[in-house]
Amino acid sequence: MPPWELAAYGVLMVVAVPLAVIDIADLRLPDELTITAYAGVTVLLAVEALTAGRPGDLQRAGAGAFALAGFYAVLFIIRPAALGLGDVKLALALGTALGWTGWDAVIAAVVLTHLSAAVYGVALIAARRAHRGTEIPFGPFMIFGALAVLHAW
Repeated sequence: MPPWELAAYGVLMVVAVPLAVIDIADLRLPDELTITAYAGVTVLLAVEALTAGRPGDLQRAGAGAFALAGFYAVLFIIRPAALGLGDVKLALALGTALGWTGWDAVIAAVVLTHLSAAVYGVALIAARRAHRGTEIPFGPFMIFGALAVLHAW
């Protein structure tokens, strides 16, 4: 893996840990961290694209960022109580990294994110630790889905 690409994924991992912890504890994803993740991943992948002659990969990464963030923005508009704007902002960083890898990675991460969140929710309900209206942090599932797919690709 090229060093700038590795650095971009490293930034994502470093910022993802506190984001997941904060979301689990407070049900929020702070702008300072989501924006840092997006900026770090984007800048480092842009350097990789420029130094390695990969402008198409950078375009796809940008499109992936806006496609994933757009998808979550639509979900937020449909049901704001189920998803926060922090999740939409986190999707920019995750979509950039996933889009760099390819559209199949973006789609696989969305599927894995929603499947893992659904399994967790059903398990909580089955254990009588939650009900249909219980809020659960979604950011950790987004991070899990993206990082699992990036690792597999």
